[in-house]
Amino acid sequence: MQMRLKTELADFSLTAGTPEINIIDEPLPPLDPIAESLLMSLLKGGLLGGLLAAGFFVARKIVVDAMV
Repeated sequence: MQMRLKTELADFSLTAGTPEINIIDEPLPPLDPIAESLLMSLLKGGLLGGLLAAGFFVARKIVVDAMV
């Protein structure tokens, strides 16, 4: 009887002291978006568009000159 009581007490203290699920890494909330200014967006888009247009015209000239 005494042994069974000690076993149940040990089992209860073990299960009460250890949680069923351990949190390893707590999740972070989503970061707030940082809005880019309209002027910077227009400058970046214009620069990228200008580079693409210049590349197109250079490649076109190379191809046309190679055909002649």
